[in-house]
Amino acid sequence: MPTNNSMPSSRETDYLVRNKNAKRPDPFEDGFARFKFSYGGKISVTNEEWATRQEGIADRLAEVEFPRVCESIQPITGKTRTFSPAHEKIIRNMKKPEEFWRKVLEEFPPPKNIDIHDVVKQLVKIRPYEQPSNSKVWKSVRKLLMVVVEAGRSHGWLKNPVMHARRELYAQLIALQINGDSESGFGNLPHTVGDWLDECGLRWLMLPEGNRCAPMFWKQWARVVGAQGIKFSWPKDRARSEEKGKYTPQDIPQNSPQNRPVLRKDDNPAISQRDGTVLPQDSPTQLQEHLVRSPKKRQSPTSTYIELTETQTNSAKRQKVTQNESKAEDQRTATGIHSEILAVEARIKPRVEDLIKEMREEAARFDVCLEKVREERVWTQSLLDELREEKIQVQIQLEKVREKNQMSQRATQDNMAFLSETLTKLVQLQEDEDRELEEGSCGLGECHGAVSHQGAAAGNSEDEEED
Repeated sequence: MPTNNSMPSSRETDYLVRNKNAKRPDPFEDGFARFKFSYGGKISVTNEEWATRQEGIADRLAEVEFPRVCESIQPITGKTRTFSPAHEKIIRNMKKPEEFWRKVLEEFPPPKNIDIHDVVKQLVKIRPYEQPSNSKVWKSVRKLLMVVVEAGRSHGWLKNPVMHARRELYAQLIALQINGDSESGFGNLPHTVGDWLDECGLRWLMLPEGNRCAPMFWKQWARVVGAQGIKFSWPKDRARSEEKGKYTPQDIPQNSPQNRPVLRKDDNPAISQRDGTVLPQDSPTQLQEHLVRSPKKRQSPTSTYIELTETQTNSAKRQKVTQNESKAEDQRTATGIHSEILAVEARIKPRVEDLIKEMREEAARFDVCLEKVREERVWTQSLLDELREEKIQVQIQLEKVREKNQMSQRATQDNMAFLSETLTKLVQLQEDEDRELEEGSCGLGECHGAVSHQGAAAGNSEDEEED
């Protein structure tokens, strides 16, 4: 398996502490990949499928609201990821994680059989420019698949176990596929993750619907998560269990000792010898010929027939004894299993009762809290109604104030117009008075000149009369 940069588990750490010179054990060793199984294709997305995914991606992205808290665009530690020129052109001048992932999703959208919100929820946990193997999603998927491989090893891959995984595994794998590989770029699931899926028997999860072929032990989980278009089967080499080196009952060869016929007293003398060979079921002559060819001591046909008959009787007795012993063993096993079940039930029943009691108490507390919430809701609703009424009253007062302000403004404008008109009239009157005054002063001057001229003329006439 390829190596990775994630931290070792506690089991691996203990092993390394005990033997510092030993290599780190591979957690995915002895997985399902050692069995030959056809999943229906390789993990790769064709150009036609990318084109199909891009149909309507603008509408799907328009409904997405990215979380406020996103990972920063630059990695905290480790090397910065580099991209090919074609992919670098897609993400050029992207300074925010939201802009980065929106642009990437436009070019490499998720399949239509998954909610895009679930994929975005996983993508925002990845720093855009960090190495894929350093991301939180990578480490989470590795930890989950390690648990799956451990469960498969402990229960036996070919013994019809029921495997389970978290619901968000598919969204995490799609997020890793969109984020891509450090070598191939966006849209390519890293080869290491693909190898992990093979070890867990999960490669089918990344194939298109209709082409999926999954191992039988994933059937129940596929039904739970709603995966569709899957054909379930077993590997071709399921007949041989490599853990114990035995054959399963349905695939035992016909010439094996288990499938040989059981001889009874009334059967023909087709009796197996102690070396395991089957004698012919014909006349004593053929039996004699077989004994002649056999390296054992030669006997007459009659004695051979008698000996074979006795052997047949003893074999039937031994078989009956064996069947009785098997039945007794089965009864003892069933009794032991029943006693173990009763013991387990006796141990678990008090715990279950305690859990039920705790759940009931928790339900009672929840009901009390719910009642308080309802009361607070009623009080809040009444307070909101009062606030609405006060708001209406305030709005009415504001309308009255606005009307008064408008009236005062109109009165002020009228007063200003009246004052302006009055001032204009006063100025006009002042000008008229000034003009009249000027004209009056001119008339008085002329009158005074005329009077003085007449006085002088009268004086001259008086002087002439005196003379």
